[in-house]
This record gives sequence, C-alpha cells and structure tokens, in this order.
Amino acid sequence: MSIEQRQRFAPKTSTSSSRVYLSTSTTASFGQSNFNVAPVTSRDVTERAKAMEKAVFNYLRAIRALGRTTAHTVEIAQALEVSEGEVLAILPALAQKGVRIAS
Repeated sequence: MSIEQRQRFAPKTSTSSSRVYLSTSTTASFGQSNFNVAPVTSRDVTERAKAMEKAVFNYLRAIRALGRTTAHTVEIAQALEVSEGEVLAILPALAQKGVRIAS
C-alpha cells in the first residue's frame, strides 16, 4: 500500500481543542447539552461521612478476618483511594464503635 493510500484511509484528526467554560451560576453548559449542577448540601456531606465511616470500618473488618491485627492510615487510604486526612477524620467515630486506635 502506498503512502497516499495509507493517508486516504487514515483516521481524520482535528487540531481544535476542547474548552471547558467555568461560571459562577449553578447551570453549566458544555456544547449543546445543558444541565443543572446542584449545590452541595449539609446532608450530602453527612451522607458522605457516614459512607466513609462504613467503608473504613468494613475494610478493617476484612483485614481482621484475614488475621491481621493492625492497619496504618496510609494503607487504608490507598486501599480505599481516598486521602489520608479523610481516614484520620473518621477515626474518632470508629473509636466510639470500639475500634482501638494507637496513638
């Protein structure tokens, strides 16, 4: 196959770039699609905190079921793909559930 034939069958590429426009309104517009962006409420934050607490607690239970007795916050954060700060924020709630926290 010659170079001309390869170029004719090659996928067409575009040199234009995509743009994302940021605004302060709660309505975002991308191309032809419009959708509303709901503001974050305190209920959303509370639900996320409860979900994080449950995820960390279940991770610790799974580790315990495998026979391990300790886990580091960095390890938990990496396993759950969250920041270490989020894991540290959950520790007081887990301590109330009976999880022993080393100082």
